[in-house]
Order: sequence, then C-alpha cells, then structure tokens
Amino acid sequence: MTKTKKTTRKTTAKAMVARLAKQAGEWAVETGTGYHDGTSAWSEGDAEWLRLTHDGVAIAFNLTVAKESWDRPYSFEGLLVEGHTTFDGGRSFTRHGVDTCSCRLATKKSEYDEHSYQSLAALLEGETARCVAARERAKTAVALPGLPFTRQPEWFPQTAARLREGRIVTLTPAGFGTGFHLSTRRSPGSVRATDGLELMLDVAPVYVSSFDHD
Repeated sequence: MTKTKKTTRKTTAKAMVARLAKQAGEWAVETGTGYHDGTSAWSEGDAEWLRLTHDGVAIAFNLTVAKESWDRPYSFEGLLVEGHTTFDGGRSFTRHGVDTCSCRLATKKSEYDEHSYQSLAALLEGETARCVAARERAKTAVALPGLPFTRQPEWFPQTAARLREGRIVTLTPAGFGTGFHLSTRRSPGSVRATDGLELMLDVAPVYVSSFDHD
C-alpha cells in the first residue's frame, strides 16, 4: 500500500498583501517590503507590509510566515497578519514597546485576543468602530491638573470616595513611562497635588508620588 504524502501550501506574504489589497474597497492602499509601525516604514528581513487608510483611520499590517508553534494559534492561513491601528494624526491603540500589534487577522478567534478578526471586512469595521468610540471619549475627557492624564467625569467622584477611605489611587500610562500614586497620606518622595486637582476631587490634602511603569 502506497502512502500519499500530504502537503500544505502556505500563502506567501506578498501574495496575501495583494489579496487583502483587493478586498480593501474604499480604503486607500500602500504596500512595501519590510515593517511598518503605524507611523513609519523600514526595509528589513522577509516581511511585507500593507497600510490601509480611510476617514482619518489607518491600519498598517505586517505579514510574516508563522514559523514558531506558539505563533500558529494567532496565524491567518499560515501567516502572522498583525496590524497597528492609528487615527487622527498619530493616536494609536498599540502600546509601543509593550504590544506587537493593535489587532490581527487570525483563522480562529482567540479568547485571549479581543481584537482578532477572521476577515478583513470584519477587522476594518471593528477597528473603525474602536476609533469612533475613542473619539467620543475624547470629547468628554477632563485633564488632571498637574498630571499628564485625562479622565472621564465619573472618575472624579469615584476617586474621591476611594481617597476618603484611605485607599491609594494609581494612574498608569498606556505603555512604558511614569505612573503616579494618589493618596491622602504623605509618603517618602511624594509632593502635594495641585490646588486644581484637590479642588476637582474635593479632597485635601492629596499627595502624589511617581514610579517607573514598565
């Protein structure tokens, strides 16, 4: 009895770029060899990139062959298709230095990856909705006096209640950077919060201490 060897043909990154570009509809298309981080591209290795833009939203995909076993559950027809979503002149959902992507195409939906999609159409719709929601949140965001953060209005009474209970409130950046602790108790290295922040919280005194967030 002769055994027939079963072979699987993997789609090359360049062929997948061409295929996805045809599915992009009204989205403007740019392509290249190398990597794109959502802001700029550079030529390197055997990757291919595809950048789609429409109505202030841009998604830059990097396509490579999924060679490692731990990559395969996140792959799309044998390829890693990982996207950086940016919008409105540079805002991004990718925490650079922390995340490899904002979204991805994957043959199977992963329970660990909220922003994996099984088709380009679903991804474009989902990531556009994500950008629209972020724009809406930005309209009501309030700057924290003396701190490089904004928060929604409901954050202030919630935070005030926690501080009055003697609890510590932590503020962290989206990626690597400086985080802050707020507390009604002075600690080594802490400084008094600005009058504006204490007034908005209706709590005094409030002390601020910083830490490295990585």
